[in-house]
Amino acid sequence: MLKNARSRSLMLLSTALLIAALSLSASAKTTLTFMQWSLGETMDAWWADTLEAFERTHDDVEVVRVFETGFTDRLMAMIAGGTPPDVFLARLDTYPKLALQGQLMDITDRIEKDAQLQAVMLPQDEFRSAIDGRWYGLGFKYGFAHTYYNRNFFDEAGLPPMPVSGANPWSWDEFVDALRKLTRRGADGGFERWGVSTALGSWARTGPLLQTMGVDFVTSDGFDISSPTAVRAIESLRDLHSVGMVAPYASVGNSRRRLPNQQAAITIDLDTDPHGLHAGEGRSFEWYGLGALPAGEGADTSTTYMFGENITIHKDSPNPDLAYELLKFAAMRAWNIDGDVPFLYNGRSGAGLHPDEPALAEQFAFTHATMVPPFVGFELQAPAMQAVRHVVEGREATSYLHETQRIIDADFQQLREEILQGTE
Repeated sequence: MLKNARSRSLMLLSTALLIAALSLSASAKTTLTFMQWSLGETMDAWWADTLEAFERTHDDVEVVRVFETGFTDRLMAMIAGGTPPDVFLARLDTYPKLALQGQLMDITDRIEKDAQLQAVMLPQDEFRSAIDGRWYGLGFKYGFAHTYYNRNFFDEAGLPPMPVSGANPWSWDEFVDALRKLTRRGADGGFERWGVSTALGSWARTGPLLQTMGVDFVTSDGFDISSPTAVRAIESLRDLHSVGMVAPYASVGNSRRRLPNQQAAITIDLDTDPHGLHAGEGRSFEWYGLGALPAGEGADTSTTYMFGENITIHKDSPNPDLAYELLKFAAMRAWNIDGDVPFLYNGRSGAGLHPDEPALAEQFAFTHATMVPPFVGFELQAPAMQAVRHVVEGREATSYLHETQRIIDADFQQLREEILQGTE
């Protein structure tokens, strides 16, 4: 009886020690907080998998994922409350503000000494991540706008496939002629099918179209909607819109759905998971193709904008070394270095890629794309795009472009002064 009691006591003691050891092990883990906004089902799952992969390679680290829909407001509240996330995604408009306000960790020295990173990083990353020569983050994706088109409609109109090379694109006249052949009116005179659909309120979709038409639409100095070149380009879109060649305004989601719904023959959109956005449940690539944007009037080559959000670290992270490891791990994984199309398409490869995507990336994305730099005031693209949309739709005269330009230029100046005053 005494022996059994001792055995039970020893067993209980062993169990207690094991629990204590496990508790100690768990408590010994370093916690990193990672914060993001929703990037859609595919990319949200990708981020979950990436954070789990980081934990597997760092068994002494636990990553707590903060997932917010009202991302910017919540982020600012956490910073103001003294509880910022260690590592977080930063949008084009918040990244430069936080950097200039001194809220982000300067990782310039780490990047310059990181041979592994230097060996694979694209030069373009400096244009979107460095501010006044200093690095505060890394880009986690590259995105650029190009065309998607319905092959069946092209065949019916006797049109060849759109070129994927920015060095040999359709001329502007060829593009307009194609839109003329592709646009369809119904018996009631209404439009059954528009030539091209682009979200007229989206700088990332209509901005590249303006750029390939010769407009220096977005720079670190702001947005151009009123120069002679910009006015001519917007008037051209207005003329095409009035005859159904350019579809009327729709949200980004509704604009892209016009292609699979056969309401538009061409759409201008980004390269984010196109087989999920456009191919429907069948995941078939056969009915649509991809192409470079057309060249502008009098130009031989086409162009587009390339952009992407950043991953960054708050300056008050109690674990800066581990935070940098997480940032680097996630960025390099997002760059898809060993994939079929490195740096694009967020890790998709093989059957997940449209047959045109590798050629489009090789011949267009990195040779005919201008990287959008980070700058304070990027949020002013909203009134700029509203002015473009209203003129294209015929709701306002071109004088509205000049009026809006004066307003956003003044707002740019005020925003920059406020940021600089906050850093003094």
